Formats: sequence, C-alpha cells, structure tokens
Amino acid sequence: MPLKLLPSTVLWLLKQQLASGDASGIHFYRDAQQREADLLLDRHGPGSNHALVEIKSAATIPNDALSALSRLSAAVPNGDTFARYLIYGGTTHQPRSNTTIIPWRQIQSVRW
Repeated sequence: MPLKLLPSTVLWLLKQQLASGDASGIHFYRDAQQREADLLLDRHGPGSNHALVEIKSAATIPNDALSALSRLSAAVPNGDTFARYLIYGGTTHQPRSNTTIIPWRQIQSVRW
C-alpha cells in the first residue's frame, strides 16, 4: 500500500473529474465544531447531492470512522443528502451502517 494514501486517492479522484470535464466538485470539509471529512464531492445525478469521503491508511476499519461520518452528515443543514464512503488500506469492499467501505485498490469501481 502506498505510504501516502490520502494524496494518492485525492489525485486519482481529481484526475477522474478532469477527464469528465469538471474538477470543481472536490472539497475538504470542516465545520465550526471541527468535524471534518477528507473529501466532500459534489454529485450531479440522482440520489445524494454530495459524497462524504473519509480516507484511512489502516488495513482495518477504525471504530470511530463510521460514527464520525454519520455525525457529520447528520449535522449538515439545508436538507442536503450525502452518500458516505470510507476508503481504507484493507481488501474487503462492503456496505455497512449507511457507509460504503472501499479498499483503496478498488476506488476505480465506484461511480463518484
């Protein structure tokens, strides 16, 4: 696994956005209570308005990672809806607790 999983993932997503002709929808997010997500992606299509993405380099899923994404998406005003993703250094792709867990080697399989 690359030592710099966060920059590698962000660069891959940026490359995908540029290839589609729109790189304006990639953001870092932190609110006044210091809750943050590694990425906030604008989505243009049916379903969620945005995607919150947390990136962890560990091969196991940290216990607090899923609850942090849940708290953050619940705190966002204006009725915006969020898909939640956790990209991690493991090998198992799985949906869990309203969050899609994606091994970093499989991020190309997700329709962002």
